[in-house]
Amino acid sequence: SAQFVLMRRRDDHRHPDWQQVLQRLESFDFEWNGIRYRVVPYVGHARIRNSRASGLDAAIIAASQGRFETACIAIFVAAVLDGLDGRVARLTNTQSEFGVQYDSLADLVSFGMAPALVMYHWALMSMKLDGNTLGKIGWLAAFLYAACAALRLARFNSQVGTVDKRWFVGLASPAAAGLMMSFVWAFADGELGWTGEELRYVALGVTLAAALLMVSRIRFWSFKGTGEGGAKSDRIPFVVLALVPLVLAILFIDLPRTLLAVGVVYALSGPGYWLWQRVRRHKDAQA
Repeated sequence: SAQFVLMRRRDDHRHPDWQQVLQRLESFDFEWNGIRYRVVPYVGHARIRNSRASGLDAAIIAASQGRFETACIAIFVAAVLDGLDGRVARLTNTQSEFGVQYDSLADLVSFGMAPALVMYHWALMSMKLDGNTLGKIGWLAAFLYAACAALRLARFNSQVGTVDKRWFVGLASPAAAGLMMSFVWAFADGELGWTGEELRYVALGVTLAAALLMVSRIRFWSFKGTGEGGAKSDRIPFVVLALVPLVLAILFIDLPRTLLAVGVVYALSGPGYWLWQRVRRHKDAQA
């Protein structure tokens, strides 16, 4: 890959338009020693995705070695990078169909395969202590989660541009992974006194719930958009930005347990909103 260093003239005190600069960094060909080469700029969002892949390798290896806290942290870092790479691509105007598919593949590994493997090594593998049949249920639950994550991502890609931006149809795969990994992290550090082996059936329930919520038709708030067209349709509401400092302050108090609480509340918000809508429609029908 080619590394580009952008420098301004000393007499140019204006800020450069980075979108225009990066648009000019097109691939170019050259020939050396009878062999033709093509140089392609290595843009920022590609580096972010490669960083996600490296972190996930560390998460899977750490889980297989019993270092579950490290594995959970790596997946949460991948979630942060997932939120950055799309914005970097839009900022630099380097979106492409290849990037969309590459991002989906990275999401499948980040929020499908990796959380399933971490949960399996931490708790679900212990189900074989209760018999071979239950042991098979443990790895089947992990496989079901990974398969549901793939289905969720495929449905998301097919519905881009056709659904209300205010809502996710089904629990988003990063949120499902956050629920899974916050559950593991909250107990793996030993602060609460329970091990994965003791919580294997609770872990089974969490895994199945996260998997089924991803492929459900239940709507979850996306924290962005106003539902209207125009420039404001993708903006994050101001109330969400105002809550960010409060959430960060709470996270510093007890990070693993706070993440678990946030994950559980968000996962329950979708079914709760669905139930509230059904009750309201039933009352309206009787009125």
